[in-house]
Amino acid sequence: MDDDPVQQPYFYGRISRDEAEKYLKQNRIEEGKFLLRKRPTESQSFALSLCHKRGIIHYHIQHHKDGKYGIEDGPRFATPVELIDYHRASQGGLLTTLTKPCNRPAGVEPQVYTNVNYSEVEAAMDKIRSKERSSYGKNHVPFEKMLGMLLHAKQAWFHGVISRDEGESRLRKAGCTNGLFLVREREKTKGTFAIGLCHDGSVYHYLLNADSAGNLSIPSGPKFLNLMECVEYYLNRSDGLVCKLGKACPSSKHQKKGPLPVPPGAPRTEAIYDTVAIKKSPVYLNAFRDIKTLDFSRLKLENRLGQGNFGSVLKGVYTLTNGKKIEVAVKQLKTDAAAQKSEIEHEARIMLKLDHPYIVRMIGMCQEATMMLVMELAINGPLHKYLRKHKEVTVRQLLVMLLQVSEGMEYLDSKHFVHRDLAARNVLVVDVNFVKISDFGMSRAMGVGNDYYKAEAAGKWPLKWYAPECIYYYRFTTKSDVWAYGITLWESLTYGSKPYEGLHGQEVIQYLENGERLECPSQCPESVYSLMRACWEWEVDRRPSFSLIKDTLSDIILHFLE
Repeated sequence: MDDDPVQQPYFYGRISRDEAEKYLKQNRIEEGKFLLRKRPTESQSFALSLCHKRGIIHYHIQHHKDGKYGIEDGPRFATPVELIDYHRASQGGLLTTLTKPCNRPAGVEPQVYTNVNYSEVEAAMDKIRSKERSSYGKNHVPFEKMLGMLLHAKQAWFHGVISRDEGESRLRKAGCTNGLFLVREREKTKGTFAIGLCHDGSVYHYLLNADSAGNLSIPSGPKFLNLMECVEYYLNRSDGLVCKLGKACPSSKHQKKGPLPVPPGAPRTEAIYDTVAIKKSPVYLNAFRDIKTLDFSRLKLENRLGQGNFGSVLKGVYTLTNGKKIEVAVKQLKTDAAAQKSEIEHEARIMLKLDHPYIVRMIGMCQEATMMLVMELAINGPLHKYLRKHKEVTVRQLLVMLLQVSEGMEYLDSKHFVHRDLAARNVLVVDVNFVKISDFGMSRAMGVGNDYYKAEAAGKWPLKWYAPECIYYYRFTTKSDVWAYGITLWESLTYGSKPYEGLHGQEVIQYLENGERLECPSQCPESVYSLMRACWEWEVDRRPSFSLIKDTLSDIILHFLE
């Protein structure tokens, strides 16, 4: 994008005033020589550094509430690049016209954060769709919010979940020099952090709490989008700390080894899943791929697994032509439920088009005394009920389950379907390492050439899982499924709690309109809650794709929880 600062050779990213002056003084100071940079202490503001006479002047480019940029009371522009272009043609209120850009030297890239440049960030997000990348654009705030939660776990100063005493011990072992610091996640309050900082031989501890929006701050201090923003700020000013942050106390993984090994070209998920165990499951591969017509004589019905408005779900066993017996689930329509027949047939048509390990596969449909759908069996039932009974499931295991759900939803998107009823109740558990998305009764194929499905009218909808555009405009896209995925993620991290407990219909809508969102679950890492919040962005285009969700969760599992 021409108006994207990152694309401009005179943009240096987030560097300090001193660093800017060093670049401008290289070779020689020339009248009107300039560069553009991000202010280290303000995520949304920029600075213009300009040579005038024999000195260097720094102008604060403010980001105003209307979204525009301007210098003090000067004219406002949609982007900092437009502001630069204006002052290259007109002096305006500056002491001199911008005449010569001070372009970055060869090999120097603009920095998002200290020691993190934009190309590294782009590499981490290489699967973001071009449409989504453009929606970050310009001021990069949503972009940085998403990135920050991935990047902090890779920084030398981040030590993960350790105690206060352990943090202090590590700082003292590293010499406890002035400004030496580390950041740890607090043991008892997940999603909150603490800075350990050395000064005059003592170690000071500063708590970083998260507000309802997930923003971090020390008591009475400024709020930050993420840990990266926070550390960047205090590297440049003390502002409530005993001194500025200085040298990082490196964590053991930065002292001895790098990130978990991933073979070149291998998907990140391959380094996370116990793929051998998963792929040996009888429902990983499609054992029924070659079946053209379901033979009812080969189906033996057993006990009932559940009951619904349409009828019953029974456990069954299907015998293949080679004699192999496979357990199945049979959705059996009530004999008097003729009104549901068309819905069941619709669900069957949808499911027969899908073939993915993390989606319940349809085996076939048969009509005997009543209509029956035969599908894969996930013996441990719905995820929310499973988690209520199995509190011993770890956060890591939960995230691996939800990573599989993101892969299944990415596949569904690739087939141009919207699920419209994604929830923990519709994620079925094969075992603690393996889940499948189910219940496609409300799913719809999006129209040819369209990226959305428009319902004619509201029905009996699960509003607590629905994005605003579904409720207001009956409009469904893969991004409304992303909203529901965020709720499903929340349900899982609360071990099966009900979202918006105590609120009904219009109360939930009002809650969302007021900017409120579900609070961070007690055992949820801050990085995962940030992902939830990204799924619940009011503006559709600001929500991540399932591809990005998959990559984000992969990185969190690989670089944080491991």
